[in-house]
Amino acid sequence: MIIHTRYILKAPHFTFTGEALTLAIWPLLYLISKKILNEKVNTYDVLHFLPFMLYTIYRFNDYSMSGNDKYNLLIDFYAQLDSGALSIRDFKLNFFFNDFVLYRLQPLIYIIILLRKIGNYLSTSEGQENGLSKKWLRILIYGFLILWVIKYLLFLLGYFVIPISIKNPVPILFIAGEVFLISQLALTNTEGIPKAYVKKKKDSKELYKIAKEAKDYIISQKVFLDPDLNLQSLSKSINTNSNYLSKAIHLSYKINFSDFINQFRIEYAKQLIQNKKYEMYTLEAIAKESGFKSISTFNRSFQKVEKMTPSNYKQLFNS
Repeated sequence: MIIHTRYILKAPHFTFTGEALTLAIWPLLYLISKKILNEKVNTYDVLHFLPFMLYTIYRFNDYSMSGNDKYNLLIDFYAQLDSGALSIRDFKLNFFFNDFVLYRLQPLIYIIILLRKIGNYLSTSEGQENGLSKKWLRILIYGFLILWVIKYLLFLLGYFVIPISIKNPVPILFIAGEVFLISQLALTNTEGIPKAYVKKKKDSKELYKIAKEAKDYIISQKVFLDPDLNLQSLSKSINTNSNYLSKAIHLSYKINFSDFINQFRIEYAKQLIQNKKYEMYTLEAIAKESGFKSISTFNRSFQKVEKMTPSNYKQLFNS
């Protein structure tokens, strides 16, 4: 942007720095996204900045040029632009290769990784319960993906087909358009606003009623036996939305949705353990019969509620 508007002439010392910073932006966004998605940031994550550090060392001679030398270089560059003598096609093929591999491939790789991370998070029970605000992160990343596709289709078109001028403002207009659209979505769509700030609220009496309806439905239909039961499907079954149901469970039982459902599964598992008919069942089999997807989740949830392991509980009835 500062090159296109020529503000770089007021601070020529910053010439070339944008290239290295490009390599640092996506690793930084990756780490921020991990924190937003409640993932642990570990020591090895610093390796994401290795391309940035190596490229900075590689271009050190360019960075150490005097401000006057950089200014003269910029003046010559803009003179060629103004004369129409410089277009994307005029750049050498090795520049195109370096530009594409270093600065164009890296964003695409991170975009794919982040979209997968966000998708995986939203598919978990925690994501289904708290994921509305996180969806804005996915919208933002998709915006970058669209921008990446448009901008570099134009670049490829200008390099191989039509000699588009480098000072063509189309990519910058797309950036401005994306920022405008995301801002409008943020202002007009209340789904992305944290629940505490949404004007339309359910009062406590209604929330207690929703919690009771959910509990009655779970018990009567035994939907807790479905390992794929989630906040959205249950809220749809009792004709409410996931925000209200989540808030109702928190208000009524002081626990989250996952713990709420697991309580029913644990009670059912206890009945199976006490039943002689299931005496030969392994704890893993009982866990699956009760709606748990894994034995580890079963053990953890059981001990959290009963203050003892399933094995210890089973021994009480086998002794």
